[in-house]
Amino acid sequence: MSARKSATQLALVSTWKKDRYAFGGSLLRNSHAKTKRPFSKKLAVHLVLRSSHATGPRSLLRQGRRVDEILIEEARKQNLKLHGAANAGNHLHLLVQAPSRDHLNAFLRAVSSRISMLVTGARKGTPQTQALSKHAAASARFWDQRPFSRLVSVGRDFMNTLAYISLNSTESAGFSRSSARAMFREIRERFARGEITRSPGLAAAGFV
Repeated sequence: MSARKSATQLALVSTWKKDRYAFGGSLLRNSHAKTKRPFSKKLAVHLVLRSSHATGPRSLLRQGRRVDEILIEEARKQNLKLHGAANAGNHLHLLVQAPSRDHLNAFLRAVSSRISMLVTGARKGTPQTQALSKHAAASARFWDQRPFSRLVSVGRDFMNTLAYISLNSTESAGFSRSSARAMFREIRERFARGEITRSPGLAAAGFV
């Protein structure tokens, strides 16, 4: 992990604990969830879905395009704004804004279930799918904990979080900074020509 990424991550973790706007993930290791996930329709939410099972042939990167499609499809169904997303192989970073708590919860249920089914190869009508269709069972089977979430304030916090997600996306793809700059220049040119369509990764990198 680079010094820049490490410093950014530590700053974000400090904010999560200090402001009490965070929920889920490792925060639930030593206790049961007794409060609702913090929510505000006026603020974006930084989400992290992590799976220790998503390695090797089950890495989320192997299904990167389909994972992006699922995120976009479910965001549209729930009328969410998907500001950005980064696929780091064994976890996903998302920055979303939902019109209601119910819409956000429905999005999380659908995304976690569909992605786990995609990666594990479960299909409708099989015993595995019947278990995965129950969201608590799906979380216990594939995802490590319930999704982590943190409310993101407007302005600097939002931009820092988006930059952090972009950094995760670039480093998980194995690009050096110089290679990433060259790649970004090419993407900007192709995006301007209409050769590339919108995706969560491009949004996280600041192209749209």
